[in-house]
Amino acid sequence: MAKFRSKPASQTDEGRERFGAYWLALGEFAHIFSRVEMFMHFVLRWHTKTSVDIARAVFSGVRIDTASQFLGRLATNGNITPEEWAELKPVLDQLGLIGKRRNKSFIMARRLSLKGGVS
Repeated sequence: MAKFRSKPASQTDEGRERFGAYWLALGEFAHIFSRVEMFMHFVLRWHTKTSVDIARAVFSGVRIDTASQFLGRLATNGNITPEEWAELKPVLDQLGLIGKRRNKSFIMARRLSLKGGVS
């Protein structure tokens, strides 16, 4: 009868390679999405007609979901035209879904690293 060694997948050559690819992809995704969030500051600044200094003070740390809420309020108040909002809203909705997926991915990555599943 053959004897099998019990070895976690993360400790095999293939497992280490896959985890390396996963972390690289997650890092690239996080980097690109953080740039998208940075550009949301430009969108907020444009629609609120604020200076760079005021925008930095007020919108610092604003994530996609909060920026979407702010922009929605501006659209409701007429500061964004209905035509412009019709183009902007689906983009914001999609970014919101991506942001939720990002958050779940980071939670999963954290759990993997705490379990020792990554090297």
